[in-house]
Amino acid sequence: TLRLVDLLKEVKFCNRKFDVTEDLVVNCIFKRARNLDDKFNGHLCLIKCYSGQARWDDGLRTGLDLVRKLDAPLASVPSKRAFRLELFKTVMALRKKTDDDLLALPRMTDKRVLKVMKSLLSFSAIGRLLGSRYFALTIFRMVQLSLKHGLTDITAVAFALFAYSLINLGYTEKAYRFGRLALTVLDELDAEKLLPTTYTFVYAFNFHWHDPVQTVIDPLLRCYKVGLEIGDAEYASYGILHRLLIQLHCGALDISSLIEEHQQYVPTVVAAAKDMVMATYQASLNLAGDSPDPSRLNGRAMTEDDLLQRLAEKNNPISEYYFRMSAACVAYLFG
Repeated sequence: TLRLVDLLKEVKFCNRKFDVTEDLVVNCIFKRARNLDDKFNGHLCLIKCYSGQARWDDGLRTGLDLVRKLDAPLASVPSKRAFRLELFKTVMALRKKTDDDLLALPRMTDKRVLKVMKSLLSFSAIGRLLGSRYFALTIFRMVQLSLKHGLTDITAVAFALFAYSLINLGYTEKAYRFGRLALTVLDELDAEKLLPTTYTFVYAFNFHWHDPVQTVIDPLLRCYKVGLEIGDAEYASYGILHRLLIQLHCGALDISSLIEEHQQYVPTVVAAAKDMVMATYQASLNLAGDSPDPSRLNGRAMTEDDLLQRLAEKNNPISEYYFRMSAACVAYLFG
């Protein structure tokens, strides 16, 4: 019976019935489970549900509790000291290791460590959306575990996320190296289920620092399509968001075609990315003259005041960043 409920919750999740999925996990799986092993997939699904509904505080709290139950707790307070310590440990573990050394690591087999890796991955991006140092701490821990216990499909994402961290620290060439390593691990381990997450961080945030920005547009469309095929609606949404955003800023499409792409993809975007993509959509409409005041993001896609109020209620600094980036563009062009 537990297996049937587990399958049912996956079906409901893939169809974005997040409230039904949460109810199945909490009131069926958790109540009938005998131990943490029985509950584990339910915890992961619950975190994805929270993320899909932009309930990031709930998702982060659930993830931290899960790694604690697996005897792999993160720092109780994500302080600067904890960040620097974990970064130092990661850099030292990687020192003098070539690409061949990293790719020659054995496969990870420890079941507990594999569960820790899955748990860390499940809530790592939530830390980014909240502007929390837990994002970096999960990344460093996943890289450290891969170096100590071997490669797994999640290592591809770990390398992609580590590259993202290096970009934020100003090391774009080193980030490019780990982005390429992420794609190699993804390919060698045939880990298509993690393609959307890996592609999002490699192509949306990394490779345009090294390669022409137009080269990332098609991979982000693949990210979107694969994400929908395998039920990863969240990273499918992030992939298409950045494809639309990059096309807007680099002029890869004429404005009418870009608006058509927004109209095609916006209905499929999850709540977590909806506010970000609507800002891009309205900016495109402003450029086409479809706005009462082209210097502000007000029109048929959104209104600035409503969006800012919603973001303030959600405590969502990343979505606010995307909004202000689009708002600054139209203010500069038309203000």
